[in-house]
Amino acid sequence: MKYELMALVGNGKWIDTLSQSNNISWSSDKDTLGIELSFDTLINLVEGTHIILKIDSKVSFTGILVKKNKKKLSYSYTCFDYAWYLNKNTESIIQFNKVTADVAINQLCSKFGVKCNCVKIKYIVQDTAETTVTGTTSTNATTSGNSIVDVAKKYLGVKYVWGGTTPSGFDCSGFVQYVFGQVKVNISRTTYTQIKEGTSIAKSNLQAGDIVFFGSNASNPTHEALYIGGGNVIQSPHTGDVVKITPLSAMSNYITARRIKIPNVVTSASTNSVATTSGTVTATKSTESTTISTKISKVYRNQTLSAIIDDILNNATLELGTKYIKEMISDILYIRVLREYKIFPTFLLQNDVVVSSSIENMVNKVVVLSSDDANKNILTTVSDAKNITTYGGLQAVLAVEKADESHAKFIADKYLLANNKIFKSTTLNIVVLSGGEEIRSNRVIGLNITSMRINGWYSVKSTSCQLVNNQLKASITIEW
Repeated sequence: MKYELMALVGNGKWIDTLSQSNNISWSSDKDTLGIELSFDTLINLVEGTHIILKIDSKVSFTGILVKKNKKKLSYSYTCFDYAWYLNKNTESIIQFNKVTADVAINQLCSKFGVKCNCVKIKYIVQDTAETTVTGTTSTNATTSGNSIVDVAKKYLGVKYVWGGTTPSGFDCSGFVQYVFGQVKVNISRTTYTQIKEGTSIAKSNLQAGDIVFFGSNASNPTHEALYIGGGNVIQSPHTGDVVKITPLSAMSNYITARRIKIPNVVTSASTNSVATTSGTVTATKSTESTTISTKISKVYRNQTLSAIIDDILNNATLELGTKYIKEMISDILYIRVLREYKIFPTFLLQNDVVVSSSIENMVNKVVVLSSDDANKNILTTVSDAKNITTYGGLQAVLAVEKADESHAKFIADKYLLANNKIFKSTTLNIVVLSGGEEIRSNRVIGLNITSMRINGWYSVKSTSCQLVNNQLKASITIEW
């Protein structure tokens, strides 16, 4: 791979400092907005200098020199990407009145001249094998209700993950959305909104590919599945279970079914083909602007831009059951669903993989309160008595705005499903051969390490990269 460490010097020209620099390293963490980069060089740069790191002519880091240490013969620098400004700037007071979350974030960013875009990332991916090198190919496929079923069956056995929207883990609506996305049919993210899409279908007229919904009533659906014919559905049921086929007759609280129109022909041209040691992954990525429907009515005082955005996104996550994150790329702040950004680096694993497991973040009891200052009532409580007996009580208290009891229970159930488990993680120490520019936290990476039962797409918790003798070494911590 080719590397460039560019600095914008006083005369307005970019210079490549790489040949006179060493100890180049950068890191990211899911809980910290932004990337930190440090390096030593013989060149005397001033604080505030703009810095760009490129890998194979692709930008990996864009930011500003914040700290400088002068040594006897060289200089050491610490740089942060432009998210640094979001962490430093404080808004004295700002009020939002029933605006959607994406609009609130854009209003906030515009006050400080920060570019912002809420995006949806779409992929066509035909495997979940290890990541590796890219090429090009073209594919054509015909689709129908039966082909939707064929796509869905490819993911039998994939584990349930609350908020999951990829083959490393699905929740019920994330599974259905992903399957339709594979045939280029875009549907909304949640059960609450999918029940309003397409055409209503009587139970007696069900066909393969219809979406069936379950719950107390049409305004409060709590689960969904895909009808596959023969009186059966395919579903991603709940934590501890996997995508599986179930008789419709065994499902309780049936509400309704919706039929989504599917085009007869879907063509995908010039996609990226990723060859692997265990097969081939075909993937192409595109982005489009999107909205986050959660309404924000709140006053914020003396908080950083980053903290305000975090609170807005947390409200959206609680209401919609979808985990949103923020990520600064160049000088644009992107808001997206956590598990939408897939990366495909090629690498060599340097040592054995050690998997850690912990109950530190387990939650087996969830209490939902009204966040109304005048009336902090308990709206609902859900728990797992068996897990409490085994591990002891591990409680989380959530405060939500203007939620009724039924929606509070939806929030509590989703949160419990996501966190009532033993969390696992591992750190991969690798030598990167290609794709290093996209390695950072809050993205997902495809892995197949059979000996450790690691197979699928995994969330990147943190990364640490170092350029040594023109070779990129990285430590990537994943969690599931």
